Amino acid sequence: MRRKDLEIREFARLQGAEETKGWVKWGEIFALSLFLAGCVLLVTHNLYAATEPFELAPYTGMIKNSTRADISVPSGNSDATLVIPPGGWMEHTVWKPEFTMTAYVNGQPYSCQKVVVARHSFVRQCVEYDFLAEVLPQEQPKAKKHYRKKPRLKGGVEAYG
Repeated sequence: MRRKDLEIREFARLQGAEETKGWVKWGEIFALSLFLAGCVLLVTHNLYAATEPFELAPYTGMIKNSTRADISVPSGNSDATLVIPPGGWMEHTVWKPEFTMTAYVNGQPYSCQKVVVARHSFVRQCVEYDFLAEVLPQEQPKAKKHYRKKPRLKGGVEAYG
């Protein structure tokens, strides 16, 4: 027998394929190898489709709270929540060049904004940051001024002069 045939028979024996009259059931081996190749292809395709390519270096930026209340921002990197005091700011690291930031006050959504990252575009205290997200106070609708109506004179207008 040829050396290649012996290697194939040994592979088939190790895989548990049955022999009939000196011949290996080649259909089982062929089907098994196609199945395994298909699984590897399917898994690697799904792996690449599920992950988005991103740069290895993280983006570092600032979240600034310009309101008079504590705000909570869910961290996109873990299950943690960042709490930023009134008038304060916090450094935050993200891995995607675009993300959505929702700020909460007392558990209720306060503001939502889409943040786009640009490398080294903001400078604060001699440190370059990649993004700046600022939570501004919401504008309250201004109350209309109510003017008192002047009482009308009965009998019309009298002119002197």
